[in-house]
Amino acid sequence: MTRDSESTRQKLIDALDGIILEQGFEGVGVNAVAKRAGVDKVLIYRYFGDLDGLLTAFAEEKDYFGRLNRVIGDMDTGGGPDALMAIARRILTEQIHHLRRSPELLEIMRWELSTRNAVTERLAAQREEQATAITHVLDESIERGDVDAPALMSILSAGINYLALRAETIDVYNGVPLKTEDGWKRIENAMLFLLDVLGEAFYGETDDGC
Repeated sequence: MTRDSESTRQKLIDALDGIILEQGFEGVGVNAVAKRAGVDKVLIYRYFGDLDGLLTAFAEEKDYFGRLNRVIGDMDTGGGPDALMAIARRILTEQIHHLRRSPELLEIMRWELSTRNAVTERLAAQREEQATAITHVLDESIERGDVDAPALMSILSAGINYLALRAETIDVYNGVPLKTEDGWKRIENAMLFLLDVLGEAFYGETDDGC
């Protein structure tokens, strides 16, 4: 792809970004995106195939959950209980930070909660593939048959998602401020505490300094 082509492609993604932030996904359309980007709408089809292709490119660029391998980096999944719990801590901590600094991701989540289409199904499948690969390693390392690591991680992750979404419309949840750094630090600390408790249940004591 030439530099001009890449520039136009990014211009269309940025135009879509602006529309979503201002109007939500309800305001998205081929004509609206092309007009905001200042280009012919035929370029949407040339670079993305169709509007769904553009939406997918935008969502994948902004989505945290579908890129967990990038978040984990080169962390060692074979390094034993301490390494595995460190991965769990990093995943959920980065989830909190990314949700709080990415209003686009919150809009994507709201869109996924309200509709089902080819784009949201693709995102869900991609996330599931990434998350399952990680929780499978965690689950396989636990010898206790009564522990369901994927379900426990799902509860923690879903709790973070819900609180981040609710922070858009309420100030306080169960006495915890959702619009302040102190409030979110409390949530992060509580999440880390719960992971330490789970780590002890999974493996016995682990090094919580990971």
